[in-house]
Amino acid sequence: MIINLSFSLSYDDEAFLISGGYGWVVVFASFLANLIVDGIIFTVGDTLLSLWQKDFGTSDTASALTLSILSGSYLLVGPIASALANMYGCRAIVITGSFLAFFGFICSTIAPQITFLYFSFGLVGGIGFGLIYLPSIVIIAQYFAENRSLATGLAVCGSGIGTTVFSTINPIVMSFLGENWRLFLVYLAGCSLICTISAIIYVSMEPSTEQIEKIEQSNSEYVAQGVVIERLAKPKPRFDPDRPFLSTIELNAMCQQFLLSKNMMLFGVEGVQFLIYCTMNVQIYVAHKA
Repeated sequence: MIINLSFSLSYDDEAFLISGGYGWVVVFASFLANLIVDGIIFTVGDTLLSLWQKDFGTSDTASALTLSILSGSYLLVGPIASALANMYGCRAIVITGSFLAFFGFICSTIAPQITFLYFSFGLVGGIGFGLIYLPSIVIIAQYFAENRSLATGLAVCGSGIGTTVFSTINPIVMSFLGENWRLFLVYLAGCSLICTISAIIYVSMEPSTEQIEKIEQSNSEYVAQGVVIERLAKPKPRFDPDRPFLSTIELNAMCQQFLLSKNMMLFGVEGVQFLIYCTMNVQIYVAHKA
């Protein structure tokens, strides 16, 4: 069966993907993306901090702030990355993140001072890595129903392996480049572009016809329940705005009940209350008609 990577796959056409299949290729792509992103973030400080302190004449705190911004923006961009992935797909967002990180690292090669690196290396590079990381995890859930936990665990293993690999390779690369941290950033920029390979493998799954029908049914039931709840919650007026406080029929009935009572005290307390009540209703009725 040929899978066209230029289009989105469908659960109807590629049902075998739910239990694995091409999903394991996606797991490897996610593993590679995690290896590069976390491998760079968690190891690059040991290689660059001392060189930045020497070149810019800054303190340990000022230099380390660059890496703090990198790690912070990489994680803080998560909600935005998830929203963008839902709107435009995981592939497009990972490609965007790869080029954004590439752009940030390349711009960092011309940094005249450490504050420039706060923006180019820390903020821009961190946002780019954040746009790579989250969609690379989210895409796995689309391909697995039974082995989802195993697949996600294998993909996340890339973080630990990447830390081991880059901590070994970075000193060798820096030594080869003659302790030139600007050229080393070009090397990091090239590594970030490798994540575009993972992005190409990410093929978003479209919902099946059955899933769409269930969603539409759920939406219809939700709307129907909302209408019922709105009707029940709508307060009912205590009095009819188109008539006086008491209609003439109600007033007549009350008058007859009072006159037929055994304790008829027209000039007593009850009689006074009744007369006041009648007078108020007459005033309200006249005002209403006016």
